[in-house]
Amino acid sequence: MKTYLFIKTNSPKRGMDVRISVYRVKHNQPQLIGCSDHQTASWMGERTEAVRIIHDFDRIPYGTKRNGTHDSYTLRGMIGFANMYDDSGPHHRNAVRLFECSGALQ
Repeated sequence: MKTYLFIKTNSPKRGMDVRISVYRVKHNQPQLIGCSDHQTASWMGERTEAVRIIHDFDRIPYGTKRNGTHDSYTLRGMIGFANMYDDSGPHHRNAVRLFECSGALQ
């Protein structure tokens, strides 16, 4: 099961408001896989941007809606909010977990 963390911080770039940094947890160690800077006036949110970074880096396909169309808010195999913290049940081998952290990782 792939586990990712994302952090929202202030952007050091001029004209940008927010930086989203995404880490993949491997062997209990966070590894930076990507970050992007945005202006909050025209974006879809930090979780959606984290999903896009994961999609671009690990080539995990986007999820699909019930009518079969493309859904850029989720990834295929992403564990939903209801069962995100429940590891007791059987999960698919390629399941993806995404958590938001506040503060910087050391």
